[in-house]
Order: sequence, then C-alpha cells, then structure tokens
Amino acid sequence: MKSWVDIKVLQCVIMSMAVAVLSVSCGGGVDLDGNNNSDNDGDEITTAAFPNNLAVASPFSLTSTADPSVSATVKYATANAFTPSYKAITDQIGDILSGSAGDCSFDPYDFFQQEENTACFGPSLAYEGHPEAEEGEEDSGVLPIGDLGIWLENEVGSDNACSASELDAKLAGTQALSTATLMAVASMICTANANDIALPDATNPSSVDMLDAMNAMEIANVTFDTASVSYSAASSGYAYEIDMTVVFDGGDKEVHMEMEHVPTADSYVYSGDFFIMINESGYGGNCPDSDVTNNFTVAYEMTSKTSAALQARSAMFCGSDIDGRDANGYVAAGDKYSDENPDGWGNDYNLLTANFDPTTLDGNYSYAWQAGHFDNNTRVFNIIVTDEGTQGTSFYGYGDDIAATDGSIDGFICNWVAPGADHTMLEYVQQQDMSVDLETGLVSAEASFITYAPTTTCEYDGTGAFVFDTNIDDDLSDEDAALVITTDAGTMDLVPGADENGDSEATVEEVIEASGFTLPAM
Repeated sequence: MKSWVDIKVLQCVIMSMAVAVLSVSCGGGVDLDGNNNSDNDGDEITTAAFPNNLAVASPFSLTSTADPSVSATVKYATANAFTPSYKAITDQIGDILSGSAGDCSFDPYDFFQQEENTACFGPSLAYEGHPEAEEGEEDSGVLPIGDLGIWLENEVGSDNACSASELDAKLAGTQALSTATLMAVASMICTANANDIALPDATNPSSVDMLDAMNAMEIANVTFDTASVSYSAASSGYAYEIDMTVVFDGGDKEVHMEMEHVPTADSYVYSGDFFIMINESGYGGNCPDSDVTNNFTVAYEMTSKTSAALQARSAMFCGSDIDGRDANGYVAAGDKYSDENPDGWGNDYNLLTANFDPTTLDGNYSYAWQAGHFDNNTRVFNIIVTDEGTQGTSFYGYGDDIAATDGSIDGFICNWVAPGADHTMLEYVQQQDMSVDLETGLVSAEASFITYAPTTTCEYDGTGAFVFDTNIDDDLSDEDAALVITTDAGTMDLVPGADENGDSEATVEEVIEASGFTLPAM
C-alpha cells in the first residue's frame, strides 16, 4: 500500500498541523485549531504513522507570526501578531510531513538547546544582618541563584509575568528537544515519500532502512549512522530509530533516538513514547567526571481531538552511553548518583506532566525539577489554563523528592540556605493570576501573591537590622525599611493554606484544588 499521494494533491495539506492522521480539507475553510470541522468539504488525506497535533511546549510560550517558522497560510489566516508556540510547532511539523516545507530537512541543533533562567525567579540575593544567624556566624552574604521562588511580579526589563517567563525558560530545553525529535521522525516520513519508499504498515509489517535516503538529504553538519522505521503486528504500532552525529560547538555530538507510535482507527486516538540519549563532555556538575549522558523521555496519549496527556522527563547521568530508563521506559528518578551507583543521574532532573486540550491549551500542567541528586525537595509549578488559553493561574512551591513526587505542591520553604536554614515545609504557596494577549505577545500578571522574607517563618518584623535586596539591583543602600518588614501587617502576602474540605486541617493543596486545578497524571 502506498504511503503517500501525488505531490499535486499534497499542496492542499499546507495548512495541516502535526499529523498523526494528517487531515486537511481541500475544498473548505482553513482549520487552524486542528478540529477538522464538519463544515469543511473535501477528501481527508491520512497517514497513521505519526502523532497528530502533538508538541511539548509551555502553555504560555508565544511565537511571533512574523517568525519564519510560522507558515504563510497561518500568517494570512490569523489577525494576531502572536500564536501559541504549541501551534507554531505542530504547523511546522505538518509542513515537513506534507512536503510543503520545500524539503525534508530539520534543525539538528534543537537537540542541544538548554533550559534557561529568568532574573525575576530565584535570583542571587544580597542580605545583611540576618536575624537567624547564630552567635559567631556570619549574618551577611549573598544567596545563590535558584534558592528563592518568584521574587518579582514581572521579568526584569519586561511586562511579562514572572511565572510565565520562568516556565517558558525552564521548559526551553524540553520544548526544543521534543520538537527536534518529532521533526526528525517527520523528516524520515517525508524522505520516504519523496523517494517513493513505501512505509511499512498493518498490511506489510516489516522494517525499512532509511539510512542512505536520510544521508542523501545532506543536512549540514549531520551524519546519520542509523535510520529505520518498522511496523509491528504484535503492537499494532510503528517504531523509529535514528543515530546521528552532529558537529556542534566545536565537537561531535552523538544523538540516539527511539520512538514508538500506536495509532487507532480514530485519527485523534493514539499513544506512544520517545527516548533521546545524548553524550556530552566538558560539564560534570555533580558528577565526578566531565563525561555525562543526557536522557530524555516523553510518553503521550490522545483520547480525542480535545484531550491529550503527556509526561516528559529528563536528567543528566554520570558517564557516557548511560541509558537511564526504568522498567516503564521513563527516565528513572530514583537512579541517583552515589559512590555505590556511579552511573546514576547527578544533575537537573525535570518532570513535566500535562492533561490538556491541544486545540486551546486549556488544562492542567505540573512542572517539577530538582537541581542535584543530593537535594531532598522538588521545586514545583502547578498551573491551570482556561478560557481557550487566554487565562492562567500559577502556583509555585515545594514538593517531595523527585523520586517520590507526583508533581504536587506540599508547601513553601522560605529559608533554603541563609543563616538558620530549615527545610521544614510551611503551609504557604505563591500565586499569580495571568492573562494572555496574542496581539502584544505578553502574559500579564493580573494579581500576584509572592512576597516573603528569606527566613524560616517567611516573615521579618523589622525589629533588627536585617535588609535584603527586594528589587535585586545589587544595592542594599536603597532598600525601603517598610518593604523589608514582611509580616501579615507588612508586605508578606504568600497564600496560606485553607480548610476547604472541612477536615479541620488547612493545606495549600486545598487552596490549589479550589482554583479548579486537578493534578495531571499520565
């Protein structure tokens, strides 16, 4: 059975989103949200070999419609200056699948995109006269980057809400890596079609070697060492495998990629997962040597056009060629580095779980991370997006160790490493209510409850000589004493726990649930 159609027919597919079943209506209106509305006339073109309308992105990440990656048809069809990055990505993947991108190539450098940091979240913070310093202990110093939560309402130099900016920054690597993976698979399908290579399917369960065809594309600085696609009658699914060497940053990077995709008769019902392993050298961090292996897994499931679930996990393992997956095929959170376990993960474990509507991005998102294997708590965002992606509420706090967490927030730790540091969880949480403007590209903070003192109680009553850099300008001489007094009577406005269920116990979990948030699961 041929896996593609005549190229002239494919011109009508330019508007399709990322396509597991690639759908387009040649005689009707443009279906920008991927809903394939019934008022569109024309034939449906399908391929079951790829996950339809799938991407991994922050729900607050926006892409300018002037960006070259946004298709001309979408630019024409939308009146907005910005579009959700999720939709920009799926559209770009669709262009590769359909052949309308002009060729089948993809950007391999997205495999090496790193997470970023914002200035408004977890800044380096100067302080003097800390009230919890013991006798003889230094009471002045600088808190390191990453040990505070949301510190300013907006990102420095921007009107973008800090929660949205930080989530976009932390997920930059996850978004780029998953996009590169999906585009690499789309490239393989596109290359097969361009070369009249029949893909395997249920009528022909076999394996096809795509190595020569992929190398014939001559993507700059890329050599494919393995490239294959197979179909298993036992699993009723497709399996892709790619090994490539990419010249990047002055050296060769080895990328190993696997993907399994199981479609159904319904084009919007499918499941699957993918795995990336990349050897790196030069940064050991918490690992004893400079050779490390980045591991990345994504599990996904679509149950309808408007209902998707995914979970992305990543971590840096100590040593080369380390496959850090557990028995379920996920990056193993409990496989931590130690003297007895020298090839466990040592740096940057990240966990994103989302249950959402791909057509609007409405849904529930949990993002938890742990910087090192020796930490005992995760830093966590719980986020609910509503009103067709235009409204969002974020909660930030701390949770269980990454090996035990379900992605929920248990409370807040205000003094992580300052004098008197105590990691006992308090029943507080930070909250920002936000609105998304596709015309300006801003995610604006409508309300923020984020202010606290870096003490074990989250408060300071102003009776001592304690000052800290509230505006993070690296200058303590301009601090307003009133702003440093962070009590209930002053500026401290963290959201306290509440007894919403009548069990006489006030918790932040109940506050978060009362907002409409439901902890996502995969």
